[in-house]
Amino acid sequence: MRHNTMKILIVEDEPLSRFFLEQQIRAQGHDVTTCPNAEAALEVYQHTFYPLLVLDLGLPGMDGLELCRRIRALPQGDQSMILVITARDTLEDLQAVLEAGANDYMLKPVNQELLTVRLLIIEQQFANLIQRQRAEEALRESQRRLAATLKSIGDAVITTDKDGKITFMNPVAETLTGWTYHEAVGKDVVFEIVNKDTPAAVENPVKKALHGDIVINIASHTHLISRDATEVPIEYSGAPIKDDKGNITGVVLVLKDITERNNAEEERRQLETQLRQSQRLEAIGILAGGIAHDFNNILGTILGYTELLLNECAENRRQKEYLDQIALAGERATDLVQQILTFSRAQEQPQLTPINIAPIIREVLKMIRATIPTNIEIRQSLNGDCPPILADATQIHQMLVNLCTNASHAMRERGGILEVKWEEVSLTLSQAQRLGLSEGNYLKLIVEDTGCGMPIDVQEHIFEPFYTTKAVGEGAGLGLSVVHGIVKGHHGVITVESEPGQGTVFQVLFPITERTIVQPPSASVEKATLGKGHILIVDDEPALVTLYELALTQLGYQVTTFTQSAEALQAFQTQPDQFDAVFTDQAMPNITGVQLSQELLRIRPDILIVLTTGHSDVVSETDALALGICRFLKKPVKIGVLAQTIGDLLDSQP
Repeated sequence: MRHNTMKILIVEDEPLSRFFLEQQIRAQGHDVTTCPNAEAALEVYQHTFYPLLVLDLGLPGMDGLELCRRIRALPQGDQSMILVITARDTLEDLQAVLEAGANDYMLKPVNQELLTVRLLIIEQQFANLIQRQRAEEALRESQRRLAATLKSIGDAVITTDKDGKITFMNPVAETLTGWTYHEAVGKDVVFEIVNKDTPAAVENPVKKALHGDIVINIASHTHLISRDATEVPIEYSGAPIKDDKGNITGVVLVLKDITERNNAEEERRQLETQLRQSQRLEAIGILAGGIAHDFNNILGTILGYTELLLNECAENRRQKEYLDQIALAGERATDLVQQILTFSRAQEQPQLTPINIAPIIREVLKMIRATIPTNIEIRQSLNGDCPPILADATQIHQMLVNLCTNASHAMRERGGILEVKWEEVSLTLSQAQRLGLSEGNYLKLIVEDTGCGMPIDVQEHIFEPFYTTKAVGEGAGLGLSVVHGIVKGHHGVITVESEPGQGTVFQVLFPITERTIVQPPSASVEKATLGKGHILIVDDEPALVTLYELALTQLGYQVTTFTQSAEALQAFQTQPDQFDAVFTDQAMPNITGVQLSQELLRIRPDILIVLTTGHSDVVSETDALALGICRFLKKPVKIGVLAQTIGDLLDSQP
């Protein structure tokens, strides 16, 4: 039997089982991706669609049932098949599997022949699902096109049922007759047509088409009498609507107001433009259905418009609360993206800037509160002014998440207290040398728990990659290794003190910097200063371009936008002195933001350029500034930050 290759995601924490599953499924010609836990699988699935997920029920952390629910809650989640592998065979367990959203289940140990049969069945089910979805989408698209065409067409369109009752009126028909669709639906024809040369009424075109089963075409000798008794010269045609068996199901009338005949050609061109726009939007929709859009661009749009709405409804407390929740969710999503990028940039040097870690601590503790057992109490001692350190805020966030998660695991059975605090310490030369540090002032970050503790022999290995004391499948042993790498990258040191049954204390020392913390610009458009100047905006994400243009225009700037860097370069080459500043994305096809900036600076060395990127794999802030770029912003860029940055740049010019 011929197999259709499917992309299959295997989620199994036990390495040997995961290996055998992968080999069995690959042997059938499928494209397989594996994940050791639900959290990793969820991240992978959010970026890549998989027709089939094969997952173990007893996963560490988030279990298989919860993963099923999370997958089904995603936009594409209802399109995937889920096969659960479980050792539990009670009726209650299997019922729970199906209720969580799984399509099928298999009992461990997995029978290879049975797995082969299940995969063949799922292949066919998925093929049927795709075929049905394509047919349904084709029908919906056909209906959308028909509705759009009828609403956009320059003539009045009215349809009736087989009894002559109105079932549809497009906007032109509403204007022409003086009746709205909602007023006219279900009624007989709501207008009268008369001969322009005599007061005599013309035969009802609907009845004529219904009873005569003919197409009616009336030239320009008739007038339509509208609801307010206005006479409008018209041409009209009518035809019966038939089903596939030839039965008449209604009538369609098309009426043209010929007083606008002289504008007919312009109306036709407008209709063609609308059709092209509709086709362009359709193409974008198809593309969006097949690939994942850049997450930072989506977040930038959501957060940007949320900022604008917050400034417009300051007096409406309820709406402001709703928008605050949207903004908070967007910030959480932004943090999630940054955490993912932390791992993808494992070999990259952190971008160290002066920061205050107290807000980061509060944010992390607030975030993990919802993920750890309720029998664990969280305490924080963050009083006073926290001295600044040179750090990468995203990596500090990740370090704290890992330390707090590790502490919560040590207390998950009996509960306890998780406490995070900081203090400023001064190390003498001898104290610093023992720790491999330099003499000076340090910020000591303390993460303490009252959990099970660790013996000395375990403490000696906890920072080694893949070392773990947890049961198989409960952890990969990378959390503290990542923490150790982050601390070293920040020229700090981490120590641990622990005794079995007495809890654990992690202490992290970071050098205190004398450099001043640069406060980020206000995120409020309302507080941004009105400015003037001509700004060139270049980004291949249309939604962001529209947002930036709207926000900066509201502040008084003249804005020119491009979604193609080549077109932006051509415009700049034509009139280089027309623009005061440029705001450009980095990741664009054909010509990147850096390449565009280099060309612009070659043409005009004094042009002010702000570069933005969602990922600094290709260019870092240091690289950008060295090229002559004035500012480097990470996506998603808040509207307030963008406005303040451009305002500051323009204000700095003589």
